Amino acid sequence: MSSRPNSFGGASNNTGFASSGGGSNTTCAKCLEYPAAGHTLRKCSGCLWAKYCSDVCQQADWSDHKPICKFYRAEREIRLAQRVAQGKTPDSANSDMKRESSAVQNWYNADPGLADKVEFLAWKYRSESPVIQVWAPAISPPHSAPTVVAITRTQWDDVTSDFPESLKLNVRTMFAQSSFCADKSFHSLVSIESIQFSALRNQSFSPFITTLHSSALTLTADDFAAEVARRRVNSTSSHVRLTGLCGAAHLNGREGVLNGHDPNNSERFIVLLEGGRDISVQAKNYELVHRPKLFISEF
Repeated sequence: MSSRPNSFGGASNNTGFASSGGGSNTTCAKCLEYPAAGHTLRKCSGCLWAKYCSDVCQQADWSDHKPICKFYRAEREIRLAQRVAQGKTPDSANSDMKRESSAVQNWYNADPGLADKVEFLAWKYRSESPVIQVWAPAISPPHSAPTVVAITRTQWDDVTSDFPESLKLNVRTMFAQSSFCADKSFHSLVSIESIQFSALRNQSFSPFITTLHSSALTLTADDFAAEVARRRVNSTSSHVRLTGLCGAAHLNGREGVLNGHDPNNSERFIVLLEGGRDISVQAKNYELVHRPKLFISEF
């Protein structure tokens, strides 16, 4: 699979956000529902990727899942053979692969705003059969921020695409599944260069994404994720950006929540920064952050 991203361009109300990280395959691959309370999804024993809530759903999905299952099983066998050739035992190689997969999932869920960017781009381009590619050089510090791009069908299915034919075939199959609905789920490709990890996944949209107003789709993925982060912290307070500080110039550009007058100086204001730190500043040292409307209910 391609490691680097291709060089292509490009809750039910406004406070009901799921926590960042919604986007792991936590719903049934067939019915797209979460498992019942007290139950867990079961992995397909062939590919160890698709998850189902019941035998009924797994059997009903088999005709769609069979070619995908074959693809993932072959991919896993190739990776296993490569590690065995490097001197690993099959059991040790399998353990390493499971550990890496778990580490990538934890990294994905822990990265602030990453899931929001992925879901935003998937929703924005959902009519164009996109694959949302997340690429990072590594998941262990120090590492640069992941790159997130939307690769539409006209791009990933083109003869000049970096996608190998086996991957294109798999993506085509996933979009052709009878259970796939572009308004309910999307496909992402997560690639980590340092450990040669690459995984194509079907993910369900978080409920709040489906209530976005069309005007919100003019935002960049970074701006959307930043606004969602502000709302998760405090959806009603005034958010400000520090500017013009001299003695604490390193804080210029940092955002925070305006928390009223300084009790020790009525001409100054308290700004609560991310992480819980607060700072007392003059009115000239902050500017209001423009807060875009995001949801249908706000118009």
